Amino acid sequence: MLTVHGIEKGVALLERKGATARGASLRLWLSGLVSTYDDRILSIDTTVSTRSGQLGAIAVAAGHSPGMADALIAGTAKVHDLVVVTRNPKHFDPFGIGVMAPGADDPRNSGGSLEQ
Repeated sequence: MLTVHGIEKGVALLERKGATARGASLRLWLSGLVSTYDDRILSIDTTVSTRSGQLGAIAVAAGHSPGMADALIAGTAKVHDLVVVTRNPKHFDPFGIGVMAPGADDPRNSGGSLEQ
């Protein structure tokens, strides 16, 4: 859900800046994405929220300042035994989860496999 939120926010900001054609194109793409994968979009439920809070507390105790969105993504990955694929792997270092940075020579890429 957080990814959908982030994309929707970006589209709305584009539209507010007057990039209506690009916004409309991205909104159409997002609509298709959601309708195609709706049954695979992971929700933030009580289990994910609890685990995210625990991971956030561990990160803060270790001297990090993770954002709530990153903690929720990390908690979702942990609960569902998934790897986070991101271009910002450093955001997820404090959580001790599997992380992959596409196209990067990054040692964190050993954290998991994209194959199911």
